[in-house]
Amino acid sequence: MPENYQFDASLKTTLLVINDYLREFVGKWYWYVLVCGVLCVFTYINAKRKPVTYTASVTFMTTSDSPSRFSGFMQLAGQLGINTGSAGGELKSEKIVELLSSKYIIYNTLLKKIDVNGKSDLLFNHYIDLFDLSADLERADTSLHNFRFAATDANKFSFKENKVASMLYKDIFESYLNTATSKNGIMKAECTTKSEQFSKEFAGELVKTLSDYYVRKTVEQEYEAYRLIEKRVDSLYRLLISKENALAEWIDDHRSALRANTLPASVMMQQQRLESEAEVLNVMYAEAAKNREIAKMNLVSGTPIIQIIDYPTYPLPKQKPGALIPCFLTLVVSGVLLTVLFTLRKLVRDAMSA
Repeated sequence: MPENYQFDASLKTTLLVINDYLREFVGKWYWYVLVCGVLCVFTYINAKRKPVTYTASVTFMTTSDSPSRFSGFMQLAGQLGINTGSAGGELKSEKIVELLSSKYIIYNTLLKKIDVNGKSDLLFNHYIDLFDLSADLERADTSLHNFRFAATDANKFSFKENKVASMLYKDIFESYLNTATSKNGIMKAECTTKSEQFSKEFAGELVKTLSDYYVRKTVEQEYEAYRLIEKRVDSLYRLLISKENALAEWIDDHRSALRANTLPASVMMQQQRLESEAEVLNVMYAEAAKNREIAKMNLVSGTPIIQIIDYPTYPLPKQKPGALIPCFLTLVVSGVLLTVLFTLRKLVRDAMSA
């Protein structure tokens, strides 16, 4: 009986405390209305002020699947600071996606000359114009007043160009560029900005830049081998032609003596030596030419292809900033914060009264 009585008393006390706090919160209803209402209106206005954005998506895949083809590309990925893991020679699609957001690829994409609104200029400069960044750059550094990119090679950037390029890269990488890959190897690059034309041009050129870079680096070793063999074939061909011409000249010079069969043995040895050297060079040239064809086939068969599946076209999908969800979250967060504040205030007040 005493235990049941203590339980009932404890429950009654708890209910009284809860009721006391509820009355405290209800008594402050006007604070909830005022604070939550003001914050909600502010959130609504802020949401409506955000610009409409346009998303350009490019989906693509690569046809290369041979581990031996990726040695040059894997080495390059390591130089760019990308961890290639322990996947051996197999290049995962995740690595290609990581390269999409590398400085090298983005810089070279922004260095492409594109027509925007009838004006041909570097994408770097179009980006500055379309997003009204001239004033922001000048505020960051007064020496950047009316700044424009002039260099068309990232390796030849001036100090100012490197500084601005780094700022724009960070802006694009963190705010506008999104990359992903699926389990079946389909990769996607998305660019979402307030400029429909920039989104489309940047996303398309980004994948083209990656494709050129990827193909070039993947077959780098095969191309170098083909180039060396081609050089060797040309050298042997010139030697063979030279030796055959020397043999023909020797025959022309000794034609009469050859018919009369009056040439001494020492002179006849010159003909045999020239014929022997020409025959050896002919065999070497034939072998080198065969190796050249093999190297060419390896180069052709090892050259990967990035196939673009979906390319952005006008009109791009646009996203209008909604206000419902931000306003709802503002109401919830502000209501919780006010409740916590009033709870702490009552706890302090009750403690002081006690």
